[in-house]
Amino acid sequence: MLMLFGRNSTFLLVFLFAAAVQAQAPEVVVHETQAEVILDGLANEPDWAQTPLLQGFSVFEPNTGIKQLIDARARVMIGRDALYFFVQVDSRGSEIFAPLSTRDQSPGDWVRIQLDPFGTGRRGYEFTVNAAGVLADARIRAGGDQDRAWDSLFDAAVEQGPEGWSVELRIPFQSLRFDPKQTVWLAHIFSYSWKNQQA
Repeated sequence: MLMLFGRNSTFLLVFLFAAAVQAQAPEVVVHETQAEVILDGLANEPDWAQTPLLQGFSVFEPNTGIKQLIDARARVMIGRDALYFFVQVDSRGSEIFAPLSTRDQSPGDWVRIQLDPFGTGRRGYEFTVNAAGVLADARIRAGGDQDRAWDSLFDAAVEQGPEGWSVELRIPFQSLRFDPKQTVWLAHIFSYSWKNQQA
């Protein structure tokens, strides 16, 4: 569990499924930028280097407490009109499965961001990108049902390398319903390996 603070009293609470549940979430400042972010899956802009590195992911699927076959690191940044995520997946030598498909299908290896701008844990949004750059999204209703017919304006770019793959996501604020006075957002960051059947 990780608590992220923005300079304008905006912060996100990110659950990273650490191996042991912590009594209190660590706190880090979320970098805000006015600069343009080019989606290329590489996070080369200088602003990314100023963002906190989120790590400590652990296996939750198919079971917790088993040998971890993949790992991930993430960064988050607040832009002028969008929220940005960068996730680096370390495949640890495993084959990356990156099939092409239509939107809202996410076969193969993927990264998923779940956002709850309301801070209640009851509803929110889901944004998924597979290792080929295929986008999928859904609204999460109260009770956990997912509306996959919903399409947002989010975008992403991926880059595959010898150590794994990475993705940059841009989630425009206009795609989200939220109360500007709400200062706590909840989020989950997931990574999935098809080869290892592990998230």
